[in-house]
Amino acid sequence: LEKLSRTILASYGAHDRISVSVRADAIDLTSETLMPLSLVVNELMTNSIKYAFGNDRSGQITIVLRPAGNGHELLFSDDGGGIEERQTLNGSSFGLELVRVLAQQLNGELHILKGSGTTFSLTFAPELKQLRTAS
Repeated sequence: LEKLSRTILASYGAHDRISVSVRADAIDLTSETLMPLSLVVNELMTNSIKYAFGNDRSGQITIVLRPAGNGHELLFSDDGGGIEERQTLNGSSFGLELVRVLAQQLNGELHILKGSGTTFSLTFAPELKQLRTAS
């Protein structure tokens, strides 16, 4: 997560004005989980750089990955201007729709926590398979 986030910042030329703090517990995840999880982090970081820290604003991004219940929780937050009221997970941009679909792929739930800045909470348990209903 640290290498991914720093690479994204560098590719946008934002590494000198946006700092990233990553706190991740040592969790064994399969490549089937890491791929969509990395895409989620990539999309959320890109959104933060473009919208929360647009016009060369500086700020802080925090990424936390930790165990939660029978699964895991990813918290992604920035101290930017906050997400607009009209943007929710049901009526959102293509990027947030992509994050929502990736959350479903991880057998997870995505929530936007509003306040100062924006925080996304993704709780997921990819190893728990959903039971199929009988026909």
